Amino acid sequence: MSRAFVFILLLFAATLALVFWPDGKVEQTTDNQALRADQPDGIAEDLQVRQFNEKGQLSMQVNAQSMAHYGLRQETWLTEPKFELYDQDKRSPWRITADKAKVTAQRLVDLQNNVIIQSIIKDAPITRVDTDNLELDLDSKTMNTDAPVVIVGPGYTTKGVGLDAMLDGQQVRLKSQVSTEYEQLKDHQ
Repeated sequence: MSRAFVFILLLFAATLALVFWPDGKVEQTTDNQALRADQPDGIAEDLQVRQFNEKGQLSMQVNAQSMAHYGLRQETWLTEPKFELYDQDKRSPWRITADKAKVTAQRLVDLQNNVIIQSIIKDAPITRVDTDNLELDLDSKTMNTDAPVVIVGPGYTTKGVGLDAMLDGQQVRLKSQVSTEYEQLKDHQ
């Protein structure tokens, strides 16, 4: 073999070794990303956020005791959130509270523990809905859960498992195991 051939072979082997040899930097970057995914990019206390529609009207208001935003996971966690969703008449027909909530980049809110939905409209057919967890889509203003649900209205209490609701249309559908208890209303004479 000639010296030139051996030199080219060694140069080729060295190039392959440099290209394919694993280095510690890749692992270190992955470890740093995993560590960063568990640490919030931003935090806030006593959060108050207002969102307006394209006409400049208030469409949503969110208050929370605290907020932690995780950019790599594209999610935000809220402690003791309170959502007020406004309709086109600038009324707030619904107030939704929970112990905690996860908000995703797709504007889905996963409300967890002690979820309470209250109607703010006087004389509404549904005054309150209680459940353990609920998914709220902020864009379509729909809610759903597969957990047990209690609905309270004037003179009745309905229990069931699972719920689908459209907030704008004020429509609620229980999925299964539905039972209703009626109370006798006092006559207003």
